[in-house]
Amino acid sequence: MDPKKADTRWLLLIDNLARTYGCLPSDVLTRADSFDIMVLDVATAYRQYQNSKENNIPLPDHMVDQDKLEKRLREARGEV
Repeated sequence: MDPKKADTRWLLLIDNLARTYGCLPSDVLTRADSFDIMVLDVATAYRQYQNSKENNIPLPDHMVDQDKLEKRLREARGEV
């Protein structure tokens, strides 16, 4: 399985939803909607962010630090 492939990511997402809410993956397929996916995504990202900050671990590459994001915005606006 290649975690970069879309089908693998969907399977992992379904597994994560099922584990989080204590249901079968087939229940996720029949009952979950985009709101459920959004809540899971935000909650997972927030836990990962909190863990990084609490343990002084660099943020994963896909997450941008707020200060860096604001710096990039100022640079794009020509304010730097």
